[in-house]
Amino acid sequence: VQRCAQELGITPAQAFYRQTPEMKANHLKNLSGHSVMVGDGANDLGALGASTIGIAVRGGFDLNFRSADVVLMSCE
Repeated sequence: VQRCAQELGITPAQAFYRQTPEMKANHLKNLSGHSVMVGDGANDLGALGASTIGIAVRGGFDLNFRSADVVLMSCE
């Protein structure tokens, strides 16, 4: 997460990882403006739906695809 955030110009204070589902939802609720959430597991379901743009990673939890705005099908 840190490497990807750095490459995208996102500061460490704006990139969150290793969060519980509740922590993820709270972070998104407290943000002003737009937010992007990338997730691959069942614990990401609520946060994907709560973010401005939800990105699900293929190979993860199938229900995420329904909550996400974008689904990444391949890492290539």
